[in-house]
Amino acid sequence: MKFLTDMVPFESTSHLKAHIVRPPFVPLKCRELLTDYILLAKTRLADLKQPLDGALEEDQDIESRKKMNEQIEDDIQKAVVLYQSSKKIPSSIMEASIFRKPYYVGKFLPVLLKPRALPDIPDLRMKFIDALKQVDKIPSTLYTNYLKACKAESARLLEGVFLEEDMDLELSEEEQLQFCLDELLKGILDNPTNRVVEQCSLLREKLKMVLHIEENRVEMYTSEPATVLNVNAANISPLQIKVVDQLLEFLACACQRDIEMSTAVSWPQDLFSVLQEMAELHNAIFIRIWKLIMEQGRDLDHHHIRTLGFCLAHTDHMTSRETTVQVCQGFCPVLQGNFTHLVWQELPISTSSWKKFSFRLMLEYIDFVSSIRKADVFQFLLPNVFCDKFQFLHGFFKDLHPDDQVLCRFGQLSKEIKSAVSRTQLAFRDWVQFEMETTFLDDMLSFADWQVHVHSTVFNSYLLEESSANGSIKDNNRKIIGELFTQLLQQEMSLKLYPSSECKDCTSKEVHKHTEETHLYFISVLQTLISYLMPGKRVASWLAEQIQDEMVRRESNLEKEFCIQAIFRIISWFPAFRLFADSPSAPSALDLPCQIINQNFTCLCRCGYFPAREAIYMLQGLSQLENAGDVDSVLLRCPLLSLSLVIHTQFTRNLIAEIYKKHTNPGLEDMLKITDWVERSRTTPAPLPGELDVNVSMRSAALLSLLHTRSLTSLMEIIRKQARSSEDRQDRVFEGFAVLLVAELIEVKSQFYKEAEQALENLLLSKPELLSYLASNMGEWESMLPQNVLHQMPFTLIKFLSRRKNTSWQSSVTYLSSVLLLHKKVVRCMDQQVPSENLIQMNDWIDVIGFVKGCFNSATKAQLKNVTKELLSDCGADIVLMYKQAIAREQ
Repeated sequence: MKFLTDMVPFESTSHLKAHIVRPPFVPLKCRELLTDYILLAKTRLADLKQPLDGALEEDQDIESRKKMNEQIEDDIQKAVVLYQSSKKIPSSIMEASIFRKPYYVGKFLPVLLKPRALPDIPDLRMKFIDALKQVDKIPSTLYTNYLKACKAESARLLEGVFLEEDMDLELSEEEQLQFCLDELLKGILDNPTNRVVEQCSLLREKLKMVLHIEENRVEMYTSEPATVLNVNAANISPLQIKVVDQLLEFLACACQRDIEMSTAVSWPQDLFSVLQEMAELHNAIFIRIWKLIMEQGRDLDHHHIRTLGFCLAHTDHMTSRETTVQVCQGFCPVLQGNFTHLVWQELPISTSSWKKFSFRLMLEYIDFVSSIRKADVFQFLLPNVFCDKFQFLHGFFKDLHPDDQVLCRFGQLSKEIKSAVSRTQLAFRDWVQFEMETTFLDDMLSFADWQVHVHSTVFNSYLLEESSANGSIKDNNRKIIGELFTQLLQQEMSLKLYPSSECKDCTSKEVHKHTEETHLYFISVLQTLISYLMPGKRVASWLAEQIQDEMVRRESNLEKEFCIQAIFRIISWFPAFRLFADSPSAPSALDLPCQIINQNFTCLCRCGYFPAREAIYMLQGLSQLENAGDVDSVLLRCPLLSLSLVIHTQFTRNLIAEIYKKHTNPGLEDMLKITDWVERSRTTPAPLPGELDVNVSMRSAALLSLLHTRSLTSLMEIIRKQARSSEDRQDRVFEGFAVLLVAELIEVKSQFYKEAEQALENLLLSKPELLSYLASNMGEWESMLPQNVLHQMPFTLIKFLSRRKNTSWQSSVTYLSSVLLLHKKVVRCMDQQVPSENLIQMNDWIDVIGFVKGCFNSATKAQLKNVTKELLSDCGADIVLMYKQAIAREQ
């Protein structure tokens, strides 16, 4: 007390009043000191002409009541929302009416029953009050007084309305709506709490009048499905567009006047609650906001951007339903989710001007969210996609445009909102995704400056920061490389880099024409990072592990094929040995690379072998390995790769010879001899290299290689002279050749299709028994060829047979049984719904049935006798009927 007494000459008046009104606790023996202090403080206030008249207590009571009423109003709003969704009074309100009756009657009900002008059609608050009255939770006297006060408020509101009735009759409906908006703006500017609810009620009536909404329309918007926005082909009338523009102009004027947005101001919620009931306007409002942001954003003025931020901060008051946005008329995927979240997800950041607009819009949004919403809803209003993009833009301007004024706004944000925005650090993969959207259409950013920025961020921000945290740059390097590879793969597969030709809207967008340069630069960054990879202890290569991880995420065969094609477009920039090892001299663990070649890469084999580009790439990888045993192991464990290398002899022969010089071994020697035989046979037919003790499939592939080199004359001569040989080894060679020819016919657009048809026809003419082999069991080929090829071969062969009339092989005893066996396999594949690119069309299937029927009509007695019951078991009732009719005809 002595210290406080000494401080009296220096204390402010408010502190003195506080000590007098709320004196500190003192022991009984010190009460005299407290009395002296209070007397001295009052004397000091008198000297300063500051009388103590209880104003401090009154101010504190007013402030306390204000805060309590705000909290009660929030509780009411939450209760109304719960009542709207469940149509039941929330249990918390029922419990308060019983266990907290003084609070419920003395504080809750007075705020709930605050007099206002009631709308003609009961709103949610009215319905909630009526529900409480029906269960006797509102005293009758209090409810009656509330209705009387509301009528008096309505009468007071309408005092000036009837004076303006004549003017309303002279105005059009659109002009009356504009006049109502002007009056609402005046009411807000004069006093945000004065008559705003009543003006919003009038606005509701004017909107219904302009939009011709029936008064007794049932409010169906709460039970409608998710909002569907078709941005470029929406069924929106010019009237709706005009009304939306009027509303946006009103909001722009309100925001331009810098109206104070505090938790005590409720007019935005009242206004957007009115718009919530106008379901006819929802699509028009959302599409107008979407197009303004996505198409005109960078050209908008500051007050327009502020208006858009205000609208986005309040859209959840208008609707909480999921929104589906279709941004074009092509085959591009639609967007689904919360409307505001989708806006942040698609917010353009391609150029510096777009980045600046997006950052300003986000800052305006944050400004409104922080001033009108509470911290407990920040996580929903500031989702992860918002925080990630905001952090990216902040880092971009801080690094490349540190003097830009837009950064000053960020420094003015409160600590609470800053912590909410930066609650999670921007991940490297997300940063890469955002940077890949960068284009260079404006003069604010050059490609060279952007390259320096990217290089600095990757190596100085992410790589070093992560390595210092993890203590190992090697492990972190693999992590960073993996995330960068994944993002490059996603962009390679996306429509942004290769837009659908059918999608005119996407093709016309400039962003599709300018992302390739950023894509290629990030590939160069990935090349640099890969060069730092250090080989470990006999583990699979980083690239093999990465490919395996990517394939695990894909489900359908078509998606896997698309993914593998994109992977090859990326890894073609890397040294080919990376597929097998991190270093050419490092010990290689080849189990995973061989598994990828045999299981994942086979989806590229449309015709039973790897395409030339991919086969050459894998061969180059083998040529760069320094361990000869690794080359032998891969060729032995990947028979389809060896087969493909022989088929593409014209491209692989020289490289095989180089590998043989470096790593001499019998397998490569035999492969080289086969390729030499193909080279000789291109001009002069030569006997098949039967003296070679190699897999028969290699010699079958050599025959197909002749077909690919357009050496058709030599090939036909070999078939004519050697196909009739009875040597078992030669038979096996031609069996394999027939299998490869059928696989070649799967791809109708193959450049060798006609040659393959002619070769297969000549081969069947020379060896008709091959048809039974193709239709029944293809032996080793069933384990070598990819499953997608094996599933399509029966239908391909039966189509080939149906186009051949009066051939010698049709008289074979086994011809009919072979056709039925092929039909049976086709039916089985269809029943199992085997994934296939070449889905069987109905017209093709009808042709197949007609062909089978024709085979029965022309079948001989011997052919019919060769058909077994087991063969007929799964062919279907129509085939069995054809068989019985054919048997009856022969008898």
